[in-house]
Amino acid sequence: MVIFMKLMGATIQVSSNIVKDMLDPVDTSTIKDSILIVEDNPTDLELLSTILKQNFTIYTATDGSSGFEMALKHKPTCIISDIRMPYMSGFTFLKKIRAEVELSKTPLVLLSALDDVPNRVQGYDLLADLYLTKPIDINEVSAAIQGVITINKKRKAQLQAQDAHETYGKGVTEHDQLFLSKLLSVLHDNISNMDFKASDLAKASFVSQRQLERRLKSLENITPKEYIRQVRLEHAKKLIESGVPSSISDLANRVGFKDPKHFSKIYRDFYGVSIRIKA
Repeated sequence: MVIFMKLMGATIQVSSNIVKDMLDPVDTSTIKDSILIVEDNPTDLELLSTILKQNFTIYTATDGSSGFEMALKHKPTCIISDIRMPYMSGFTFLKKIRAEVELSKTPLVLLSALDDVPNRVQGYDLLADLYLTKPIDINEVSAAIQGVITINKKRKAQLQAQDAHETYGKGVTEHDQLFLSKLLSVLHDNISNMDFKASDLAKASFVSQRQLERRLKSLENITPKEYIRQVRLEHAKKLIESGVPSSISDLANRVGFKDPKHFSKIYRDFYGVSIRIKA
């Protein structure tokens, strides 16, 4: 589940439980998860590296360009990235990660001093898993990182279990993954467009509508209309958890639904709970 966390306090406070967890010996029979930290501030980079290396293998970079190269080389379990950096910003870095087939599913946490709604919205629009704000509270950062890694592992396990029962049986090739990544990118570019439909998705993805229907049926067992609706609802859920929308009408507009009441019903039917806008 994607959430919005605001990190408070200028001093670093680490609970005794966190310290104990970090200093406990790691089972050497298992391979550590790895974290790539992309941060141009040397103090923040050293702080994150020193604390997180107790439980994770750490890779570091000081800008988005070198960070992308490190991500391609090491395939980290999770990525933490600042936003304002030289050569390549965190937003551009995030966009490149999501467009790269081998990295597109990697959990990515933005960590920035930019604490305003437009930047948070941009981060979530580019599919950041979390947007955390500075100054760094290491307790929350540690909990957030562990949370996104755990959620991602559960998702992978669910997909593997689903694939084991999949009757379409060809498996997903790298070309298929690139196709699905392209669809997702096109949809997020048009997420607030209420008139965007299956024929538009097909055209923007350079396939016929019939090819789109056939490939989505084969890969996801879903129709283009259902796929568009699902992506809109997933983005709505992420925006709710980030505290961005001011009302159900505002949320419906942000994700491309014309009728707030109809949107509320569809959301409830899909997730099994009603929409609750954070005050």
